[in-house]
Amino acid sequence: MNHTTRRSRTSPRRLAFASALAALVTAGVLAAPAGAQMHEFTGSVNQVSGERLVVGNRMGDQLSFVRGPKTQVRGAKGEWDSIRRDDRVTVHWDFGEKPARAHRVVVLPPR
Repeated sequence: MNHTTRRSRTSPRRLAFASALAALVTAGVLAAPAGAQMHEFTGSVNQVSGERLVVGNRMGDQLSFVRGPKTQVRGAKGEWDSIRRDDRVTVHWDFGEKPARAHRVVVLPPR
């Protein structure tokens, strides 16, 4: 009986491509936790100024957020300067930032 050995079909090009693909997937997985720290806080505006927003929720918690250069305002009002005391908002912020910086503020419609 004649047994022949088969050569592997893995060429150096395929091996390099697989290694590069694995590196990209690993980099994507390792970068994901940074976005996982994003939180939301919903409540009524207690104070607002040109650079700071203080929001209190119905549980009695109160958080202060600073305005960043890329802070977006959406919803019932489209600009930071139009936000007023007692407006209901949801603030999206990164848990790891000190002081807490508002990335996005969604102004909710009045009840």
